[in-house]
Amino acid sequence: MEFEIAVCDDCRADREFLIRQILKNKAVGKKSHIHEYACGWDLLEAMKEIAFAAIFLDIQMEGMNGEETARAVREMDSGLVLVFYTGYAGPSPMSFEVQPYRYMMKNMPEEQIRGYLDAIADKMLENSRRPVLTAHIGKS
Repeated sequence: MEFEIAVCDDCRADREFLIRQILKNKAVGKKSHIHEYACGWDLLEAMKEIAFAAIFLDIQMEGMNGEETARAVREMDSGLVLVFYTGYAGPSPMSFEVQPYRYMMKNMPEEQIRGYLDAIADKMLENSRRPVLTAHIGKS
């Protein structure tokens, strides 16, 4: 199974670093298609066409910030793995209202990032095994 993963951060260097770390993950790195977005609006637009397994989202971004983006993401898909990936020092109460799976700091040691990515990969794999019911209404 291939996973669609989004990395949304207005800092290109931070996106590139995180993508390299995701690609190193043995469980999902080779099975993932990673999409990059520099703003929340672009991510939300892409969600109309792509069913993401996970979204990594910076909190401090120009325009629509990460918390606002996360709220809109949850309105569109309540089941994907949402991860805040930020340099922002502390989560706000709003951060938890959208039920993030993890809150990763950009300055974490790489070993800790790898541990978080292992847990995120496990959660994505677990979510992919859930039964899916498809209904066609009004078609014969």
